[in-house]
Amino acid sequence: MNRTNHPMHTLINNLCKVIAITAISIYSFHHVAEAGTLTDGKWSSSKCGSRPVAPALDLKNEDAYNKSVNAINTYRQQVAPYLECVVSDANADIQTINTQAKNEQLAIQEANNKISEDVKIATEKFK
Repeated sequence: MNRTNHPMHTLINNLCKVIAITAISIYSFHHVAEAGTLTDGKWSSSKCGSRPVAPALDLKNEDAYNKSVNAINTYRQQVAPYLECVVSDANADIQTINTQAKNEQLAIQEANNKISEDVKIATEKFK
C-alpha cells in the first residue's frame, strides 16, 4: 500500500494543517492593532494617556473653595474625552478578540470537517 494514501498519513497531514492554522491565528492575534493592554487581569488603554486626577474641594475658606471648584470644572472637562477614548479603545479590543475567537472556531471546524471527509473516503476506499 502506498504510504501517501494510507488513512493515518492523511490524518497526520490534516493534523499538521490544523496546527499550522492555529499557530498562524495565534500569531496574528498577538500582532493585531491593539487599543489597550492586559496585564495581571487589569486592562488599560494604550492610547488615552493617564487618567486625569480628581482634585479635592478645599474647604479652608470661601476663596480656597472657589479656586478648588475651578479645578474641579477643569477636571470634568478633561475626564470626559479621556473616558470616551477609554471606551472606544476597549470596544476596539473587544471586537478584535471576538473576531479572532470566531476565526479560531471556523479554522478548527474546517479542519475537523476535512478530517471527517477524509475518514469517510478512507472507510470507503479500504473496506
